[in-house]
Amino acid sequence: MPDEPLTQRERREWESLERDLRGDRALVRHTRLVSARWRGKRVLLPLMAVASLVLLCWGVVTSEPAVIAAFGVVWTATVIGAFRILFRSFS
Repeated sequence: MPDEPLTQRERREWESLERDLRGDRALVRHTRLVSARWRGKRVLLPLMAVASLVLLCWGVVTSEPAVIAAFGVVWTATVIGAFRILFRSFS
């Protein structure tokens, strides 16, 4: 029995399984690459959030234009980074 060639239907099913398996391997490879790229940014985003809170408080207390401008830059980058992580987890 094992020496008999596959029928046409069995060959189609075998090729379909191989195609699905290649797709799964590509997905696993892609997931590993994405998680490796974002590993360093997991620390950066909380630090930026803390920095924006410090700048916010400092800007309210001192009302210096440079501090308020720095808060605007850091806060904008923090919000964009948070949304990128949020929407990346949904896709």
